[in-house]
Amino acid sequence: MQNINGYDDDREKVYTISLNSVNGLTHTTNDTINYAFDWNVLPKGRYEVSFSFLSESCGYWGSGPFPQLFVDLGQNNSFTTGSATGVTPTKFIGLIRPETNLGPAVNYSAVYTDNPPILIESLPRTNLITVTISNRNNAIFRDDSASTGYSGAMAASSRVLTVTGARTSGFPLRPGQFITMGAKSFVIESIISNTGGGLGTYTTSSANDATAITATAITANSTAMSEYMLTLRFKQVK
Repeated sequence: MQNINGYDDDREKVYTISLNSVNGLTHTTNDTINYAFDWNVLPKGRYEVSFSFLSESCGYWGSGPFPQLFVDLGQNNSFTTGSATGVTPTKFIGLIRPETNLGPAVNYSAVYTDNPPILIESLPRTNLITVTISNRNNAIFRDDSASTGYSGAMAASSRVLTVTGARTSGFPLRPGQFITMGAKSFVIESIISNTGGGLGTYTTSSANDATAITATAITANSTAMSEYMLTLRFKQVK
C-alpha cells in the first residue's frame, strides 16, 4: 500500500548513532571504549548495520597491521574460523584503512561502502556499545611503524640511502614513508633495490646537507589509536 506521497507505508527506516571517543565511559586508551546508549529509542526488529570511521592524526603507518574494528551489538550470526572448532562467534564488523596526511602520519578511516554490512536479528539487550580496535593477532591495536634508527649511511648531498646490517624489526620501507636518521628527517621517494625487511637502497625526497649519518639498527615505534568518530548506520529490514 502506498500513501499520498507515493511512498510505501512499510518502507525501510534508517537510524544513525555517532560515537565520539572523547564521550565514551571512563577508559585508559581509545582501543577499547564502552558507550552508554538507550536502545529503546529504536523500534524493535532486524537491522542491517554499516559504519563510517575517522580518527585524528596517528603515528605514521609504515607496514603495521590494518586496524580491525569490533563492535558488540549482541550479534550471534557473525563467525570466524578457530583453531579448535573451526567456527567461532565474532563481533568483527570491518577494517579501517590508513590515509596519509600532510605530515609523517595518517588518519584511519572507513566509509559505509568499504566493508559489507552486518545483520543483527534484534537490538542489544544491554544499554552499552562496546567498541574494540584490535590488530591481526587479536591484541589491542598498536600502530607498529618503522620510524628511527636505520643501519646505514647517507653521504653529504646525496639522495641515496642504503640500509644494511642487523635490524630489530621486519618492517620494510615504502615510498612516501617518513624516517629519521640522527637529527635529519627524510621521506622515501622510490626503491632502487629491496632485499627484504627494509634492507636495500632507496632514494629520498631531499639531499642530506651534512656529513654522513650512520644509525645502529632498525627499531619499531608503537602508538595507540588516537581519538576518533565512529558512526553506525542502522537500516531496519524485514
